[in-house]
Amino acid sequence: MLSPIYQERMEQIEKMLPLFQQHTALFFASDFYALEACSVLRDMGFRIPEDISVTGFDDLLYARLAKPRLTTMHQSIEKKGEMAVMALLSLINQEERQEWILPVQLIERESVKRIKP
Repeated sequence: MLSPIYQERMEQIEKMLPLFQQHTALFFASDFYALEACSVLRDMGFRIPEDISVTGFDDLLYARLAKPRLTTMHQSIEKKGEMAVMALLSLINQEERQEWILPVQLIERESVKRIKP
């Protein structure tokens, strides 16, 4: 039996199928959502990356364990936490507003199909 949340995701993706068929890749704001989408898409008969490429963001451990392994953007969770604390302290101390930039890195794995020009 499917969970209500999983069933809801399947229904959302079914509604977006015409849109998916017009594109070659999907990008998700987190690895969790990307991996969930991969599961739903496979259940619907999609092959990843042959039919559609999927990418995430975070570089969670599960991105490396998934089949296919998930292409993602790596970010340092520790650095993100440090920056968040520093930003919060700046606000509390009413210091001048600062711009915070967290470096990220593309981690290429198996969930993206290479398209030859």
